[in-house]
Amino acid sequence: MFYFPIVLVSMILIVPIQSQSCRLQSTKPYSADDGLVLTSVGYMIEFSATCPKDVVPAFAMVNDRILSVVKLDDNRFQVSWTIDLALASSGSYSIPIYDDQSFQLLMKKSSPRSSDVEPLFRIDYQHTSPYRGPIVRSEFATLLVILLFSYRAISYRFKIMNKLI
Repeated sequence: MFYFPIVLVSMILIVPIQSQSCRLQSTKPYSADDGLVLTSVGYMIEFSATCPKDVVPAFAMVNDRILSVVKLDDNRFQVSWTIDLALASSGSYSIPIYDDQSFQLLMKKSSPRSSDVEPLFRIDYQHTSPYRGPIVRSEFATLLVILLFSYRAISYRFKIMNKLI
């Protein structure tokens, strides 16, 4: 009998906390991978999350930058950002997603990297570095040189055979 009120009080306190959380359903990432013609690399992550009606994912933090989360549909959201090509590298990002209340708490802390504020969820994103190699590969350049020399040799041969030289 003594434990019943404790269990009841703990359930009353735990249920609202659990109802505030969001659950990440799926993610669909995209990033530009051609570094030859770009000055900055664009990243975009579209994700689905099931959240209570009063909790909306609104902000994300990437490399200490505050980003807005765009609502696409009822449970679909998108976050996007760009990074200068010289700074873009391969690796993984762990992107925390915050609602308005948790983001306000985060901004009240002394640094945005404060680990005291728990995000709604985190999106793990693996990215490969954009291609920064040469525009023309060495094999292709070699083939062009060989074709040019072959053309010149054959044309000189015909000129010699026709006694034009």
